[in-house]
Amino acid sequence: MIEGFARLSVPVADETEATWLGSLAGSGNETAPRLGSTTIMPSTTAGQIEIDFAVDEPTAARRLAARRGLDVAHDRVRCRGLEFGLATRGEAVAGAKMPGAAYGLDHVVIHTADPEGAVAAYGGRLGLDLRLDRQAPQWGARMMFFRCGNAVLEVVSPQKDPPSPERDEVWGLALRVDDLEALRERMSQSGAAFQIGAVRDGRKPGTRVASVRGTRAPILLIEPADNQVTGQ
Repeated sequence: MIEGFARLSVPVADETEATWLGSLAGSGNETAPRLGSTTIMPSTTAGQIEIDFAVDEPTAARRLAARRGLDVAHDRVRCRGLEFGLATRGEAVAGAKMPGAAYGLDHVVIHTADPEGAVAAYGGRLGLDLRLDRQAPQWGARMMFFRCGNAVLEVVSPQKDPPSPERDEVWGLALRVDDLEALRERMSQSGAAFQIGAVRDGRKPGTRVASVRGTRAPILLIEPADNQVTGQ
């Protein structure tokens, strides 16, 4: 049913943050950059990141979701206390690996207090492909990775400060970057309050990562070792 992420509405504090977020993709003042077939849409009204999934035919996808026991209203599907949009996949924009810019969506993180319920909902009802389910005591969490097009929906069940059992929480997102050092240099010259932290080794061998500081939604930047989805 689901073919990927069509759109992410990312909460921002104001237009300054929206413009800065857009400039991560090297798009100047454009505040709704396309990364592959995914649109990153800054929103001053969203309380947390809102997800629209890409589907081949929204009407058929809504019917299937309803048959699988999900609440469906208009173009929204309610699952695990969250509302997801179902939208036709847009034409992919070539993700040019330009030094100093993000070129793709790597993964989106959801926190849950009920990992078994999450597997049943995201895998069984939404139909996402569960690729990995592991306990990660070194990070104090159980981590589940669902393939979602060219990206990953990473569902994390943290031992510390879990969300409400009745409602999952869309926590953050990660973008792929070809050259983290070049991106840090370019963004440091913007004069904005948002900063990219120190580059460090990622959890997947060979990757490097850096966190964005000051934005409303947590954003991680990943420099993949082999241009593969990392799901960190």
